[in-house]
Amino acid sequence: MKALIVDDEKESRAILQHTLAMFCPQVEVVSEAQNVHEALQKVQQTEVLDIVFLDIQMPDGTGFDFLKKLSKINFEVIFTTAYDQFSLKAFEYSAIDYLLKPIDPELLVKAVNKVSPRNLNRFIEQKVAALMENYTQNSFKKIGVLTPDGMEFIEIQKIIRCEANDNYTNIFIAENFPKKALLNKTLSALEELLPQNMFFKIHKSHIINLHRISKFIKEDGGFLLMEDGNEIPIARRRKDALIKRLEVF
Repeated sequence: MKALIVDDEKESRAILQHTLAMFCPQVEVVSEAQNVHEALQKVQQTEVLDIVFLDIQMPDGTGFDFLKKLSKINFEVIFTTAYDQFSLKAFEYSAIDYLLKPIDPELLVKAVNKVSPRNLNRFIEQKVAALMENYTQNSFKKIGVLTPDGMEFIEIQKIIRCEANDNYTNIFIAENFPKKALLNKTLSALEELLPQNMFFKIHKSHIINLHRISKFIKEDGGFLLMEDGNEIPIARRRKDALIKRLEVF
């Protein structure tokens, strides 16, 4: 696979290239760029490009500026970035891979292995559009999920509930009932992403959207009737906390 490294720090480019040579021999770094302007030139000059390792902050703009200026994105994007809680959440919501500096070789291998010739560039333009919307608006409105047709970006507020499915999570959506999508994250990982003012974990296997509750039923230990008609049990230890949250609605 042919790769371009875009980073304003020469040392960072050299380290990434060395790490790729050591741990990802299937990747050939065909070019490097130190800013947005140069990156655009390199893309135009490179006939075949499979992956771009893209820094966010550069002297003449951001990685997002680079992507906005492309008429078509026909390569996979893996961001390389310093730690920023908001940025990381934006990537998670948008289903785009990122690598924190200094780059962990194991995580680099995992990210590169996702970019197989079979899956190359699948949904990348959708992912980038969702990422830029989440990032530039300084809020998280959409999350990328797998559907029978491929990938879809759904509005957070349309999620009715989330149910654990081993290392994945089933997401039930308030649109064309019964609509279900699959997220490749555990329920616990998803709990950290979803806005706490809207969502609540009422059971080890269930997170619900507080705005999508139809009825609170006290009998049989307590359960919630959700908009999609499903009854979700309330864990005994979560009941008091749930009642407090519902009191403010």
